[in-house]
Amino acid sequence: MWSLEVNHSKSVYSWFTLGRDILKEPVELRMDGKILEWDKKPKYLGVILDQKLTMCDHIQQVRETASEKLNIVKKLAGTKWGARADVLRGLYMGAVRSHLDYSLPVQVWASQTTLASLDAVQNQAIRLICGTFRTTPIAAGEIMANIPPLKLRRERAVILAHERYMRLEDGCPLRSLVDNWEGRRRLHNRPCFMHVARGLVREANLPVERAALSPSGSIFPMEAIGMPTIRKSLLDPVVTRQSHHTRLLQAARETIASYPAGVTTIYTDGSVQTLEGTVKAGYGR
Repeated sequence: MWSLEVNHSKSVYSWFTLGRDILKEPVELRMDGKILEWDKKPKYLGVILDQKLTMCDHIQQVRETASEKLNIVKKLAGTKWGARADVLRGLYMGAVRSHLDYSLPVQVWASQTTLASLDAVQNQAIRLICGTFRTTPIAAGEIMANIPPLKLRRERAVILAHERYMRLEDGCPLRSLVDNWEGRRRLHNRPCFMHVARGLVREANLPVERAALSPSGSIFPMEAIGMPTIRKSLLDPVVTRQSHHTRLLQAARETIASYPAGVTTIYTDGSVQTLEGTVKAGYGR
């Protein structure tokens, strides 16, 4: 059920160690007879992993991307002209902070000095949104712009990830890693994800007995997904477009009611009526 099929063409290997004598020359590793390439800084799901797991390269890439997006806010900001504060805030939340929020749980591996570069990007955005001076306390700007500090968002992401792992079903490899984790630290001044998560869980006083997550569906990994059955005609074959509109409407409702529970019905013919009385396309349960 939890088996994965490895793509050899996209597979590489790397060394993760704190030792000074890191292997600088690649070695020959094979998987199913095929030689794997050596990557000093592999990228997994958009996260750059360096050999010492300092996350410096990944944080630098995130900061550069967010700084480029922040130029959009700079072009529209001004003390006597420009967009309103709510417009600037919406641009920052959608175009800039979405990059800062990516991979929040793994950002706790980085040092406080490295994370300060990301905080500087948000602090600059807050000054642009509020139109304040550089000497204005950031805490006041965060309250005015209703933007929480990135540190709180990282802690929230760690707690949510930890609780989601703890609520997985028994036998899941990820659940086993969290349950059987031993409190060993790589460095005393740079804790790992589990150290931060366990400390936040104790501070939040979360319940020990956790309810299991309900599965999103009956389809398991590596299981083929069949094509859905789409009905293009009414249940009553006698009813046609030339029938009376009352009978046609009744037949359409009977057909929609025959669909399985929980499906999403999409209307593209303008048959959805909003609360204001206007008719437009949309979807409904």
